[in-house]
Amino acid sequence: MNTKLANLVYHLAATVRREATFRYLSDYEASQWWDREQIEVFQSDRLAELLNFIADEVPKYNGVPADSVYDLPIVSKKEIKEQTKLFLAQNPNGPLTTKTTGGSTGQPITIVKSSDAMAREQAGTLRGYSWAGIYPGNKQARMWGVPRNSAKRNKESIRDFLLNRIRFSAFNYKESDLAEFYQRFMNFRPDYIYGYVSMVRDFANFLSRNGKMQTYPWLKAVVTTSEVLSEAARQDISKAFGVRVYNEYGCGEVGTIAHECEHGTMHVSSENLFIEILDEQNKPTKQDGKIIVTELHNRAQPLVRYELGDYGRLGRGDCPCGRKLTVLENIHGRAYDIVVGPEGRKYHPEFFIYIFEELKQESESILQFQLVQNNETLNISLVRGKDFDQQIETQILARLRQEFGDYFTTDFNYVDSIPREPSGKLRVVKRAQPVELPN
Repeated sequence: MNTKLANLVYHLAATVRREATFRYLSDYEASQWWDREQIEVFQSDRLAELLNFIADEVPKYNGVPADSVYDLPIVSKKEIKEQTKLFLAQNPNGPLTTKTTGGSTGQPITIVKSSDAMAREQAGTLRGYSWAGIYPGNKQARMWGVPRNSAKRNKESIRDFLLNRIRFSAFNYKESDLAEFYQRFMNFRPDYIYGYVSMVRDFANFLSRNGKMQTYPWLKAVVTTSEVLSEAARQDISKAFGVRVYNEYGCGEVGTIAHECEHGTMHVSSENLFIEILDEQNKPTKQDGKIIVTELHNRAQPLVRYELGDYGRLGRGDCPCGRKLTVLENIHGRAYDIVVGPEGRKYHPEFFIYIFEELKQESESILQFQLVQNNETLNISLVRGKDFDQQIETQILARLRQEFGDYFTTDFNYVDSIPREPSGKLRVVKRAQPVELPN
């Protein structure tokens, strides 16, 4: 399908669903240049409207006195999953859409959204893509999961065709599959690549290994999502494809939260979302803390002060791009990807990723890795490269003991590949359940 026809499909789909996506996109292309005071006034007005709505319409908040959003409790995914009816509006506005999250935490939930909220979510996403030079209907190479159910798989194939994209399955691929992907990639000539960090990087490294790094004149950008984008992964991808890598951050419940601009800053869709960063005592912090989000427009199942399970911090200062939208920095792992060490100290996944990435850069000793915490044991799975020898274990243990002493018992396991989550994501640092995060 050509780009113009695919663009028309986007517009027709929005019309059929009665979603004013492209009207909001036009609005958001203007509001991204508002000054900070205008953005704060807009958010304040929307929050006031939201508080009035939930007090009248949402059982969870009926009779709960709240002069500001800060007077309301923090809400968890578990609470929404177990008490769904309490969070549903009694008289939702307009046509409704349901969204089911992938459940990578083991807690998949279904959220009901109004058509207005869906249109605004999509407008924020399309605006973010425009910062990478990507527009509706552009050809996409999608490195993503594939439904296991045949009916759903067929449905997604039709969607891929209509939206002008081809899909490379993130499930159980091997070197010969990457070679097939390359042929499809060259035949399709996508405008951009979109997908899981780990799979895009694997494909980039396949190009590097096989002498296929070159300039792809039709390729505008690579957009990565769903997994932590390390600096090493960014460099591998950018070098292989010869284009800039743009990161995206979001979740199934509220959609895309932030996009990376041309200057590398992660800007929040501030017209759609109000962001807080709280410490473990639920107090505001200027340091790294829990990301709490309030969706401003959903009048079907409003998510108010919703704890994502991710960590980050609010950016300071202005971005050279000139946008005054809220900035998120140092976005990192889900709570279940944080390793808990001695005295309850919490370690960012990047701490461990750095150890293995450094070894990978020194030689081809490790192709893939995964570290899983199970209480006081670290289970390390390694896919060995051609330069591997037992000294690699010694080096890993030495770097871990430098930080943790003898706190952890370390078990090594040699495997042919690292298994992905059911969603298709690859979590290279995670905690086995159950492990409680101490306050």
